[in-house]
Amino acid sequence: MSSVSKIVYPHSPIWHEGALARALDVPLANLQNLAKQAQTMYRSQLHVKKDGSSRECFDASPELKRVQERIKVRILRSVSFPRYLMGGIGDPSYPRDHIRNAACHSGARVLMKLDIANFFPSVAAAQVFGIWQHCFGFSKEVAEILTALTTYREMLPQGAKTSTHLANLLFWRAESDLVASLAQRGVRYTRFIDDITISSPANLSRKSLSSALSECLTLIYGSGLRAKRSKQQLNRAGRRMEVTGAIVGKAGPSLAPEKRARIRAAVHQCETVSVICGGSEEFKRALHATCSMVGQMSRLHPEEAQRLKSRLAKLKKVRVSG
Repeated sequence: MSSVSKIVYPHSPIWHEGALARALDVPLANLQNLAKQAQTMYRSQLHVKKDGSSRECFDASPELKRVQERIKVRILRSVSFPRYLMGGIGDPSYPRDHIRNAACHSGARVLMKLDIANFFPSVAAAQVFGIWQHCFGFSKEVAEILTALTTYREMLPQGAKTSTHLANLLFWRAESDLVASLAQRGVRYTRFIDDITISSPANLSRKSLSSALSECLTLIYGSGLRAKRSKQQLNRAGRRMEVTGAIVGKAGPSLAPEKRARIRAAVHQCETVSVICGGSEEFKRALHATCSMVGQMSRLHPEEAQRLKSRLAKLKKVRVSG
């Protein structure tokens, strides 16, 4: 991906349904029928979040999921996404994830976080249609088919293969102008799906900060969404600043001390369980989950993670007794 500040689709727009069918390698009649039946091809799944609240996600049928995967790979992944978009984008030239998102705000003297409330269900099918027709430049007929294949109940279904990329494209008209406006005042902006972070390496005045916040809220509310005020946070130098799960410091992101402590405790728990029921399914699940946590830790604290990996490596040799 280039360092362009705007969203760019590098290919010619798709103007005919037949061309879309060929691009997705699906017979046109099958594609049209799938678009007509798509609203009956999801099942609801309730996911419990870390804070105890729940969110409704949707799992598409295998047939619809295959076509959504092709839409993602053959169309959505062709987009050049600006570097202020950080979530769910595979880009070998500029890898991005929650850690890179936090790193963008290293050395901040002031940092503000905004959360878009009920993000995916708040994105209307009409907005998705607008993305296909105006952002990509596709014809009305092609945009209608793609909207039918990528929305459910007149909204963007969380959990669908295409939803994260479409969520990144939601503010395609105005977001780049907002980022440019903030940059002129030394304010950095990133968005990780529904989490917006703005920061500055300088101490911003109350007036400057209020202006930056107002512009971000205008972007959100102007698109028919709303900010979750309970999650709006403002921190200045001297107080802990956390962005998408990582602590932001002068030298770069790091894990919070309590998170590192929990990972060490998980390793110790695995060692304890291995003595009692080593090799059991319960032990295997705990070991797998702990290895994953240590693996994430290795990016930010490689030396400590390596010591924990060595301890876990010994446990992998445990077998069920008897």
